[in-house]
Amino acid sequence: MKNSVKGLGLICLLFVCLLATGCGGGGGSSSGSSPPNPQPPAATKAVVSYSVINSGGSPLAGIQFSAYLPSGTTVTTTAGTNQIATTNLVAGSALSGLQVQVFGSYSAPLHKVKLGILPTNAASLISGFSGGELLKLTCNLTDTSLSQSDFTGANGGHPVPQSEIFGYAYDTVNKTTVDLNSFLTPSLAVTLN
Repeated sequence: MKNSVKGLGLICLLFVCLLATGCGGGGGSSSGSSPPNPQPPAATKAVVSYSVINSGGSPLAGIQFSAYLPSGTTVTTTAGTNQIATTNLVAGSALSGLQVQVFGSYSAPLHKVKLGILPTNAASLISGFSGGELLKLTCNLTDTSLSQSDFTGANGGHPVPQSEIFGYAYDTVNKTTVDLNSFLTPSLAVTLN
């Protein structure tokens, strides 16, 4: 009888242990814990918005600049050329309502883009545009760990190398262009998606 009581006690203890291991963690919503959030997919594109502050007093009639992209990015070009596809380079919000042409080229070996804006009619040439967001470039990412600092880092800590920016105003009296380079401060913002 003594052995059967011990055996029954052991069975009860084993039963309690089994119940205890089955409790908690996997229950319904009443436990107060929520299921883990799934990780968002890694970014495959980066939209680089190039902006300029123009402190020169005269509106810009056009601008051209070059910038380096970090390793791990590519830019889609028109088939058989180095010209950036029109779907990947668009005018920024500061050019809204103006008649301008945006253009750009991409050198894959150098990870370098050359971008520009030109007026397409006399009114846009004369009125020009002030600073603000000028261009948006969509890049493909092959390195999903890139951040905005990688884009400025590729340019020596600057949005655009200062030696590779050329902006000009149109002088309506002399019918010539006026260099505004020393009055331009470029910046960039990167959106990963």
